[in-house]
Amino acid sequence: MGAVLDARVYRAAFLPAFFLLFVAAFALENRPAPAVTTFAPEGFDAARAFGEGNTPPRNSLRELASAFPRRAPASSGDRLLADRVAEELARDGRFEVSRQRAPADTAKGEVTLETVIGVRPGLSNRRIVVVAHRDAAGSPATAELSATATLLELARIAERREVRKTLVLVSTSGGSVGGAGARAWAQDAGDPQLVDGVLVLGDLASRETHRPWVVPWSNDERPAPHDLRRTVERAARAEVGTDPGSARALVQWVRRALPLTYSEQGELVAAGFPAVLLQASGERGPDPDNPISRESFDAFGRTALRALTALDERVVAGEDRGGAESNSPYSRETDGIVTFRKVLPTWAVRLLLLGMLLPAVLAALDACMREQRSGRHPWRRLAWAAAGATAFLAAWAWARILDLTGLLDAPRAAAAPGSIPIDGAAVAAMLTTVAVAVVGWFALRRLIARVTGVGPWAGDGTAAAAVSVLIVALCAVLLWTNPYAGALLVPAAHLWPLAMAERPPRWARLLLIFAGLALPVAALGVYGWSLRMAPLELAWMWFLSAAGGAVEFGSAVAVCLFTGALCSAVVIARDRPRSSHTSQPAITRGPISYAGPGSLGGTDSALRR
Repeated sequence: MGAVLDARVYRAAFLPAFFLLFVAAFALENRPAPAVTTFAPEGFDAARAFGEGNTPPRNSLRELASAFPRRAPASSGDRLLADRVAEELARDGRFEVSRQRAPADTAKGEVTLETVIGVRPGLSNRRIVVVAHRDAAGSPATAELSATATLLELARIAERREVRKTLVLVSTSGGSVGGAGARAWAQDAGDPQLVDGVLVLGDLASRETHRPWVVPWSNDERPAPHDLRRTVERAARAEVGTDPGSARALVQWVRRALPLTYSEQGELVAAGFPAVLLQASGERGPDPDNPISRESFDAFGRTALRALTALDERVVAGEDRGGAESNSPYSRETDGIVTFRKVLPTWAVRLLLLGMLLPAVLAALDACMREQRSGRHPWRRLAWAAAGATAFLAAWAWARILDLTGLLDAPRAAAAPGSIPIDGAAVAAMLTTVAVAVVGWFALRRLIARVTGVGPWAGDGTAAAAVSVLIVALCAVLLWTNPYAGALLVPAAHLWPLAMAERPPRWARLLLIFAGLALPVAALGVYGWSLRMAPLELAWMWFLSAAGGAVEFGSAVAVCLFTGALCSAVVIARDRPRSSHTSQPAITRGPISYAGPGSLGGTDSALRR
């Protein structure tokens, strides 16, 4: 890449992006309306459910905390609490109670988790689901236990009144170490299209609260539906008396670009269920010793009841004609980013970003064509450029082997902070994984280059053109599959070809490469800020997610290709000699004033006299 694409052609390639920007502006849509209710949730008896007095009532929060102080997944305390929940749901015969046992991979190894399911039939077979996990990684974890106390209070309320839709109460285990119980229930729960909403109850009693209280994020690209989230937020605003908080457009973008959460609604949304988490301590959740408050428990318990009542009263198209219509109310709901109280659809985001990538595509293709005309073979260099990813794929495979062989206990989904401590074994696992990546970079990459017949780069522009094509192709694929993730790579697709050119000095090349990393690094920073995680905690969570299989193979390949392209670009930018060529690059003008090399120029007769 001795010379880049003609600057005027490069600038002109941005014109479609400006046009698509206007398309995106006119594509903004109204947010779906939340479900509302006129029912005042006075039926939530916070005094009894909380357990005031010297002798707390049976199944109240304080009584449960005293009876079950330790509730590790699949422990005796967890099983005894499951018996208590099943007994309470079956007490008056209004709920049809069943129990489901399934093996699960958690942070404590392979265990058998038990799920208690209570079904209260309604006038319609459309369902509203409430999920609460019983277990806790620490002790006494009274704030976490407030979800089970609220679940039992909602069951008592449902016994005294008619429900329009079928109410399903689910008590799971494994929620503190990866959501394994919720995932097991989702696999046997039937058609998600019949579910109008899933309310996942978390900590509802912490004295100190953190917003947002309504968490819609998923372990898949698409989060919970906007109107379900707004329904629960409206209920929280009415009962708590303040704004429940919501993610800004930047946070929404990052959470969809890197979809990962450790709360149970993430597994349910990924399985196709419309689900949100209601939690007073925010997405991170409470510490085991968090103090509790009767006022918080009252406000958030009433929020849960109000939200469920609104979902129960909401009429679904086609329901009155047969009661079994399987069209989800969210099946045609607008998907996108909420900004300026509007929704920017995903299709508009994808078109806009593809338009912004077009100049980088032209630059990469132009570089390859010029190298091809010079007698070199840039397409063969793609094997050299892609070989750098094999080192990081080997590191990812090593992390998976550590988990599969039992040397590392990593859950299948992300685990909450503190549930898996960062001890000496954890540090050793991360260091050995880094060592595999380093050894693979210096050994495996060279072996693959030798087998494919493409040796180390020779200092010309062929390798730079190949790396440019690799990063542009990866960015284009991501923009098509997940435009929010692809957007993080757009600056690199524009800046890295310039960083690998001959003209800039070495310090400028390296600066351009690190500038291309600005968005991915900022995305990780936003993740840590929204989850209130230190950098080491964040790195540990992502390492466990990769080792446990929460990061899918396609996502792992994309990350490894990007990292390999980054390392190759650094090598080229650092070692490529700077050109001393001072002549003006070829330019493209009109047919009269054109002069220069090419199909029309480069001869004496073509030069202006």
